[in-house]
Amino acid sequence: MLGTLTLRYPIPCTRFSPYIFGGAGGIFGGGQRPINKAFTEPGEGFDIVQTVGHTDSEARAIGQVGGGMEIRFTPHIGWVSDFSWNFVDGPHNNFGMVRTGVNFAF
Repeated sequence: MLGTLTLRYPIPCTRFSPYIFGGAGGIFGGGQRPINKAFTEPGEGFDIVQTVGHTDSEARAIGQVGGGMEIRFTPHIGWVSDFSWNFVDGPHNNFGMVRTGVNFAF
């Protein structure tokens, strides 16, 4: 679940609207990991790994910041492109994301 705030500035007398956004939230019910146990079979010469359970689910904090541009073709249809940087519970899980698409504003 992620809540964001978007600040959009339609440039007067043009079809361009740059925007920035940012938000925070959480990932709930994820992070389960299998608990594996190695069993040695006599006379077989190798170990068998068997899943004996799972860890409990964990909640993780997330954040997102970014910006982009919308170009309106008509008063209700526009093309949007943006970039966002996502912070997922620590520095080793962060990632960037590029999005583009058509926006229908009715």
